[in-house]
Amino acid sequence: MIPLSQSEVAMLNDAQLKMKRNGKKYSHGRLVAELTLGFWVALMGRKYNTQAFQFAIIKSCLHGCPANQKKSSSVQKNLAEIRFLRNRIAHHERISHWKDLKQKHDLLLDFIFWLNKDMRKIAVDHDSFNDVYNTGIAPFLDFVENEL
Repeated sequence: MIPLSQSEVAMLNDAQLKMKRNGKKYSHGRLVAELTLGFWVALMGRKYNTQAFQFAIIKSCLHGCPANQKKSSSVQKNLAEIRFLRNRIAHHERISHWKDLKQKHDLLLDFIFWLNKDMRKIAVDHDSFNDVYNTGIAPFLDFVENEL
């Protein structure tokens, strides 16, 4: 039994309730898919550093991860950065001014690769980040000025 805090237990319960509400039969794979990114950030957090499950998760899930990134603190930091980026985008907040936006995008692609190298190829094939990033904000400003 993994000694989770109340907040992580609540996230597990929420994921199970969501499956039930959506009429999905329980499976471990579905539960993992329903868990929030916040859950995984918390699971890699400092409060669980002494727990063997952190190493087991990293070893079994992050196959392509370089050795210098396989510490739970590095995984947690990377996941937290990805979560922060995702949340800013999901809330339609401006990120175009971030000086490290390209690095954050690269980190996201790296993390996808660490999880599954084939998924990285799919992500890259459907990714428009470089086109939008290289074009800059001018097309959006033109749209706002001329279309709205």
